[in-house]
Amino acid sequence: MSAKKSRYNLFLLSPRQKYINYPAHSEMARMFGKKRLMIPLALPTIASLTPDHYRISIYDEEIEDIPFDIRPDIVGITTLAATANRAFELGDHYRALGATVVYGGPYASFAAEEALQHGHAVIVGEAEGKWEQCLADFEKGELKQIYESTTYVEYQRQKPPRWDLVNMKRIFQVAVQVSRGCPFNCDFCLVSKNFGRKMRYREIDNVVEEINAAPSKYFFFVDDNLTINKRYAKELMKAIKPLGISWGCMCSLDVATDDELLQLMAEAGCFNILVGFESLNPESLDETQKHHNRGGSIYKEAIEKIHAAGIHINASFVVGFDHDTADEFERIFNFTLKHHLPNVNLHLLNAPPGTETHKKLKAEGRLVDCDPEMGVGHFPTIQYMNMSQIEIFDKYMETVTRLYSFQVIRQKAEALLSNGAFTRPGGDISTWLKARLSWITFREFVLTSDKDRKALFSFILNLIRTKQIAIDKGLGFLISMLGYNRHVRKHQQRMDEYRKLVMEQDKGKWKDNTEQKETIGIIGAGKMGTNLANYLLECGFELHWVVSKKDDVPKILKSVEKKTRRLLENGIISAGKYEQLKNTKVSQDISVLESCTLVIEAVSEDEELKKTVLREADSVLQPDAILVSNSSSINPSVICPSTSRNQNFAGLHFFYPVNLVNITEIITVKGTSALTEKRLITFLNAIKRKYIILKEEESFILNRIFLDVQNEAFRIVDQGQASFGEIDRAVKGNLFPAGIFEFFDHVGLDIMLRSIQNYTRDYPHSDYFVPLISRLEQLTAKGHLGRKSGKGFFDYSGNETAAAGAAISPEKEDEIRHHLEFIYKNSARRHIPHSGLTIEELNEALKEYFGTETGPFN
Repeated sequence: MSAKKSRYNLFLLSPRQKYINYPAHSEMARMFGKKRLMIPLALPTIASLTPDHYRISIYDEEIEDIPFDIRPDIVGITTLAATANRAFELGDHYRALGATVVYGGPYASFAAEEALQHGHAVIVGEAEGKWEQCLADFEKGELKQIYESTTYVEYQRQKPPRWDLVNMKRIFQVAVQVSRGCPFNCDFCLVSKNFGRKMRYREIDNVVEEINAAPSKYFFFVDDNLTINKRYAKELMKAIKPLGISWGCMCSLDVATDDELLQLMAEAGCFNILVGFESLNPESLDETQKHHNRGGSIYKEAIEKIHAAGIHINASFVVGFDHDTADEFERIFNFTLKHHLPNVNLHLLNAPPGTETHKKLKAEGRLVDCDPEMGVGHFPTIQYMNMSQIEIFDKYMETVTRLYSFQVIRQKAEALLSNGAFTRPGGDISTWLKARLSWITFREFVLTSDKDRKALFSFILNLIRTKQIAIDKGLGFLISMLGYNRHVRKHQQRMDEYRKLVMEQDKGKWKDNTEQKETIGIIGAGKMGTNLANYLLECGFELHWVVSKKDDVPKILKSVEKKTRRLLENGIISAGKYEQLKNTKVSQDISVLESCTLVIEAVSEDEELKKTVLREADSVLQPDAILVSNSSSINPSVICPSTSRNQNFAGLHFFYPVNLVNITEIITVKGTSALTEKRLITFLNAIKRKYIILKEEESFILNRIFLDVQNEAFRIVDQGQASFGEIDRAVKGNLFPAGIFEFFDHVGLDIMLRSIQNYTRDYPHSDYFVPLISRLEQLTAKGHLGRKSGKGFFDYSGNETAAAGAAISPEKEDEIRHHLEFIYKNSARRHIPHSGLTIEELNEALKEYFGTETGPFN
């Protein structure tokens, strides 16, 4: 391109969507005599950044045709996942004509390499500054492929969007934005990935200038949470109140906690807010890092407050998270009925490139090979954990059809609109539009045989007559509900076509893919490693077993053969299974794990050793293999960074001996995927082990509870109130099956010392354990390690029993037992709030842990 040319022709293109879902309000736009309710803000904003020597043409393909026979000098194309294919078609066309093609927008920002196959350059992230540099390089003939900044724009003052370049006769309202960023980090959302987690705000006078210059009195604030900064929001409301505009926005339910702000919003012209409830399933909210939406108890009061302010709620929900089942649809339907929510945006979970959900599902192989333009919310585009694609699609269509049946709309309207809150008039519309909408309303709600439509119309007409609702609010409600209903009916007319698309890519429930038996690898041939390997052999698993350089491989192989033969002779396994199991691979070479799908590290409680063997195992395993650490005290989040498989990593805390202690702790790290969790549960079910699932902050909860009891028992001895033997006599057979200090000696004082040091590392009152740790250090320094050395808290060299010592009175024994029982129960209760476990779950786990008939809570 010659740098001497003074003017350049620039086309800015927004591609059409192949599929449009009902929340786009396309049917309502048609009733308004428009092509689209609103076009994206991106292209008018880009046009405002473009130098004056460019002749700019904006084409939104949803509202007008693109002139394919004209060759511009340069083309800018904005992209979404739902428009990606069409965007690339347009890029190919104009590149073939000789134009320079530049992509931007969310999809191209996270799929730059794909976009460059169809264009010359990609603007990644925010365009300000990068677009201007791109044009300057284009003029010099020095265009780069990627324009990306490591910082975000200040975003205090913006040039007004070039609405003069948009055919405003074909759209109803315009977009305005006052902030960028989002402090939340929801896994399925791109906002914080695109704009960062720090909020940036425009100066309010700059926003007012833009609104005053806009060619409409109807607006939608496209900020993802307009009211997150309530001080700013209040100042904004005061500034726009005199402008006489009518507008909608997105914000969270906590807007209802500020009565002043809610009133200011209503007075400033707010008629609708979109609230992202996303899910009513607490586990799904946790799964996607949307913890701030927990606490459904606030819903009722908040919804009622917003409605009382005369503001409609557009309730947005997503179904398809790994903890969701088909029951979620009914839960959402009933919720909207209970809280009188007629406007419901229901979506199926998708995974746009750039989101954590996309990264997770891609790693798990759950992204469906389908047209990315199907990702508009009503098509399934991933493999769901608990529902097949056709099941979730059918349930989705059934639910939206019910939501927008006039029987349900009428029921909600009668409960919602009769409160007398929707009396504030909205913005003015032309006489022509009033006449058009009045005729449509009369035709659709009077000249109909549908009794629910007629009844709804009569109800709202009566509210208008009695001044319980503003005319435009009543008419607007009817038109918007009619638009939803029409769109859903059009979907229903194409159900055969849509179901065929879905069934062609349907591979069933993802959880069914996790039911296969894992190929198990074991690392470590110590006490726990050997015990675990022997138990898994009994369960019929062929093992790939890695032992240390000092271990005698032939001896271990001989032991495996002997073990499996005994299983055969006792009728536990078949002859075929015997032939398979006796060939268990035992090696000192880590590469023997290469074909394993689940590898359990069971080396000694040494952090650096664990990191080393996990790093080595990680290097030979397939990407979808799960790697777990069997530790009794080292938090898996500490050693997980030594691997590259955050999503496929967790802790599995087996208790010794595995065949007798029927409880296992699954300890997840921050990135552990739901699929990994599911596969570990399936594995434990297969080996008939009960389990509890813990987050990393409550890891080893059972040992930690027992440690509180052990430490208090030692303090009693240390203070001279009782001997080790007297303590054990008081609790053995009463609270626990074995004595507390007998347990120390059985496990090994060196092992117990390392465990307690690891547990108390992050305790706020670790000094409380110093006396016990000091005593263990003294004993281990002398080589007194418990039973294995012949001496620990007790002496095992002669005939002395663990509970040796002078008998104490029954009263003293009861006093000790009751005191330690109190410590036991108190510790268990203290751990519950952060563990994610119920009292019943923890009680059952402690029963299994100690092998007792009762737990601390019964």
